[in-house]
Amino acid sequence: MSLPVNSIKAVLFDLDGTLFDYDGSVTKALHGWLPELGVDPSDDVLELWRRLERKHYPAAHSGVISWSEHRRLRLREFLTALERPVDEPVLLEVFAGYLDRFEQSYRPYPDAARALNRVRAAGITTGILTNGSTGRQTGKLRGTGLLGLCDVVCASEDLGAAKPDPDAFLRACVRLGEVPGAVLMVGDNHEWDVLAARAAGLPALHLDRRGAHLGPDPYRISTLDELLISS
Repeated sequence: MSLPVNSIKAVLFDLDGTLFDYDGSVTKALHGWLPELGVDPSDDVLELWRRLERKHYPAAHSGVISWSEHRRLRLREFLTALERPVDEPVLLEVFAGYLDRFEQSYRPYPDAARALNRVRAAGITTGILTNGSTGRQTGKLRGTGLLGLCDVVCASEDLGAAKPDPDAFLRACVRLGEVPGAVLMVGDNHEWDVLAARAAGLPALHLDRRGAHLGPDPYRISTLDELLISS
């Protein structure tokens, strides 16, 4: 999709699932970590891990529980479902083993750096708007070699607002020094990245890598290589 330079002054990219291959990184990490627990990383086991992450994420994201408790709950239910012993005092220590493997498995999507470079070559500011801790999300960018291609990094922990809250987008625009109408949001979550951005006054482009979204949207791409900048 071609973007007119005279109307777009900055592009905000989501991180996980857009620039950062979260699913691929998790899969690689689990294949390294689960055997250490004596667990076979079968497809069913990997899906169980992901299902429990989705189950407990909303409570941690909204602040109902801490991220530490989120990790305890996930691992406790994971081990229980696999009929493995649960040693409560060391759950976080065991989970830390997964986090170490995850950090070693960071991988960007192949089209990520190309897209960031094209946007910057057109004289347009590049930004990141992501939910999560500033340290971990910046670490993903650094670990994948993308940090130097991003002019502004906005994580929800630092912003004090998280997607899909409109304030997250508006505060990111302030960081970029641009009005919302001049900032394009690009993300893979149609509800949180696209519809929420539009509600805040930003134009938004949906990245649907797997063609999984069935609803109509004229502003949709399947790869970041389709994000073109033209005058």
